[in-house]
Order: sequence, then C-alpha cells, then structure tokens
Amino acid sequence: MDSVTSAVTEIVAILTSSPMLLFIVLLLVPGFFFWHRKRLPYDPISDENEGIQAIAAGVHHRAMSVPSAALVEGQLPYPIPGLCIQAVMWFAKDVPAREEVITALTPITEKHYRYRAIAVRETSSGNVVWAETKVNLERHVVETTVTGEDEVQQYINDHISTKLSRDKPLWEVHIVHNRNGGKSVVVWYVDHAIGDGVSLMIVAHEAFRDANGADVPFVIPPKRPFFPTDMSFWQKLKYGATAFWSSLKIVYITQVLKDSSTVLHSGTFPNYVHHFPRVFILAPAISMEYLQKIRTAFLESKGYKVTLNDVLFSIFTSTIRRYLLYRKDPRYLDETSRKKLLLRIFMPLMFPRDPELLSDDMLHNYWSMISGKMAIGIDDAIERLVESKKVMDKIKSENQAWHMRQIQLRCIDLLGYDAMRYISIRATTAHTLAWSNVPGFEHKVSFAGRVVDDMNFILAVPISYITVFSYSGHVNATWTVDPELVTDREKLGFFQNLSVKELGDALGVVGDPVWKEGEMTTVN
Repeated sequence: MDSVTSAVTEIVAILTSSPMLLFIVLLLVPGFFFWHRKRLPYDPISDENEGIQAIAAGVHHRAMSVPSAALVEGQLPYPIPGLCIQAVMWFAKDVPAREEVITALTPITEKHYRYRAIAVRETSSGNVVWAETKVNLERHVVETTVTGEDEVQQYINDHISTKLSRDKPLWEVHIVHNRNGGKSVVVWYVDHAIGDGVSLMIVAHEAFRDANGADVPFVIPPKRPFFPTDMSFWQKLKYGATAFWSSLKIVYITQVLKDSSTVLHSGTFPNYVHHFPRVFILAPAISMEYLQKIRTAFLESKGYKVTLNDVLFSIFTSTIRRYLLYRKDPRYLDETSRKKLLLRIFMPLMFPRDPELLSDDMLHNYWSMISGKMAIGIDDAIERLVESKKVMDKIKSENQAWHMRQIQLRCIDLLGYDAMRYISIRATTAHTLAWSNVPGFEHKVSFAGRVVDDMNFILAVPISYITVFSYSGHVNATWTVDPELVTDREKLGFFQNLSVKELGDALGVVGDPVWKEGEMTTVN
C-alpha cells in the first residue's frame, strides 16, 4: 500500500510540475461534469454520501464525505496539525461553571451525529468513516485557571495548532478562568472534518440564547441553481465550452500560478518554509455602522453598490500594502516591480443546503475555494475598492467555486485521495493569504447562562489566515500567522485600522471606524 501511495504522489508531482501535461489530463473534466450530471450541489445525501449503514455489533457508521476524509487524514506530505475551527467567547467578568457548560452541550450531542461519532478506518474498504460512540462530556470540557489577560491570550496561542484526540468525537470546550480580573474565555474547538462554517453556526445558534433566554434561530440560505437544469442542445454545448474553459483556468490559477515571493509569502509547496504553531492577533473591532456608511458613500459617488465582502477585500489589500512598506519589502518598494506583484487571497465559499434533505443531520463540509487577486499596485483607496469589486464579481459570474469542487471530485475519481490532498496543499501555498467570513450575531447572546461580551474565530492553515466574524454591531477580523514569518503581528491590526480610515476618508465618511463598547449591546 505504501508503494502505491508513493507512486501516486510521484505521478501527481510530475503532473503539477508540468502545466501542459496537467492540462491534457484535465481535458477530461467537462466530460466528467456531464457524466455526473445528476450529482447536483444541493443533494448532500448523494454528493456527500452520508447514508447510514449497519456494521457489526449493532454499531452504526456513516461514510465520510471527501473533504472531511481529507481533513481527517491530513494534508500530504507534511505533518500539519489538524485544521480546527476555534470559537473564542470573551467574558468581562467570569465564565460559566463547568456544570452549566455540560448542560448546554448535552442537547448538541444528542441531536448531531458527528458530535457523538469518531473517525475510524473501515477494515473492509480502507475508507475513513464516522462511527457512533458513547460520549463522555467530562472528557470534552477542559477547565484551567490563569493569572492575567496575557496568559489568556498565550493559552489560546498554545492551543491554536493542537490536533484533537482521535479516540473521542472531534471537539472540545476549554474554560479559561482569569483569577486576577480582566477577561476570561471559553474556547470551543471543532475539527474542520465535522463541518464547515455554516455547520458551525448551525450548532452555535442551537447552543446560544438571547438576553431573554429564547432560542437564536439560524436561517439556512435558500438554494439557487449553479446552472440551468433544463437546457437545450446548444445551451449544453455552450455550458460545456464554458465549463471546459473555467476548468483550465482554475487549474492554471491554483496549480501553475504562484504568488510573488514577499516577506508574507515564503513560497509554494513543495518549495516553501513551513512553521507551526501559529499565533493570532485580534485587530481593532470595526464598527458595522462605519462600514455601512462606506457602502452608502460609494453608491452615492459611483452610482452602483458594493458588498460588505468587496469592502473587506479592499481593506485587507490595503493592510498588506502597508505591512510590505513597513517591512521594506524590496519588491514592493520598487515602483516597477510593485505593479507586477502577484498577491492573491484564497477564500472558501459555502454552498447552500437544502433543508428538506438535511432533516437528520445538517453538518457537512460543503464548500470549495475561490481565488482573488489583490489590487496591490493601486494607490488610490477608492479605485482599489472598484478593482476589488471587479475581482469579486468576476469570481461570482464564473461559478469558480462550483467548478473547483467538481475538479477536486474528478481528481479523486482519477487519481485518489493522496492526489487531492497534494493538489489542495499546493493550491493553498500558491497564495499569500486566505480569508473566510463566518456569519455572526446581530445582537449579544449568552452561552450556558452567561452573556458573551465579544466573540471571534480562529483557523490555522499553512498560510496567513483572516477569519471575519460579526457580533453585536461590529466586525472582528482575527489574523492567524506564522510567528517566524510575521515577526511583529500586532502591526497588522494597526494597519488594518488605518486602511479602514483611509477608505472612509476618501469617501467623505465622518466618524471613528473603531467600534466602541456600548454602541450596540442590547438584544431586542
């Protein structure tokens, strides 16, 4: 088996090192699209293969989806710690008691299969599957005490890259008491194999309550078709040509293109410097009201709308520009080379679920990645936002994420799991930055009977990562970086705040972009 794995890895290495050869292999992709025509993106029962099957001794197992299996197995060939999504809940006074936390978590384990299942390898097929097990909540709730806010942050940093034990369901909740006053935290660790950002928020909304103790429902975004389901011959031909071109383009931008080498990007796999653990910096919270004023001012100035993601994309681009200037990156300081710099953001896009098909278990990894070029060479803040919008609009129009997902599935069909993991790690490290936007809460919520004063999310990957989360009138952007590469990470938060202010000033927005406690704290 090891020899087969080694052979597959060598084949993939040859393919990814030869763009033309890789293009020839992926000429088959459009044909596979139509071959698997019935595998629509809204049918996770077939696409994710989540059916329940009986095995020995009355134990039940569920086949694991492709993304979940890849996350459990790890990203070949480096020993990268498991990808663990971390919800950090900040409490101004004290955190909930251990017994209260266990009580709040009990309904979650009873309802959601993946919160009471472990990842095991099925001996007959060799596949990784979910196998139900008895949950001992005492093992999932960890409690510790520190003596200051610096130690609270250090505790979070020390556990960012921790790989959860595989002998119990892949989640934990850590209660961190700060006995010297100041903020305490509860950190909810969920292995990415359990689900994506939408899955995480489905469970979060079940665990949290509003100020009156009522449920906080989560509305699943409505499904929409990625392509017409009833097409004529010519429409099919046109779609096939579009799919073919998009497939080649996606292969090119993820497997052939490589971001420029800068102080933020140490190279593309397999020739890149890789360090763990990661550390985080929580940038100053951005006022949601200020961001809305930017969108309104832009509409009045240009006559068309920009989305919140367009604005954030522009802000993060400006932050990177400022950091490169601060670090005196030679490729950025030179005006000619600056305009040629290729720096991109890798962004996950969650596909909508069909609630009718998910009545049993709504937790899935149903997403793919999209790639956007940062407007590093544009000095004017407004024009940089215009260009950021163009990039985002083009990504949406090309259905890049859906085509990317189909390519991943076809690669597995043709070359196996090892190839997919190899291609994924190469695509990730070809980019400078990754960014995800997790849907948040409009008002403050409570967990286990205590009001959560603030909340942010953390995810560590082989490149710098930004996790955006909105909470009670503001937006938290958490940067997770390699401390050996980004030696002064606190500057990123400072430069992000300057970038928000720069864009607001350019559009004539009045006010302070930094959110102040008390601007929006009550729950209606």
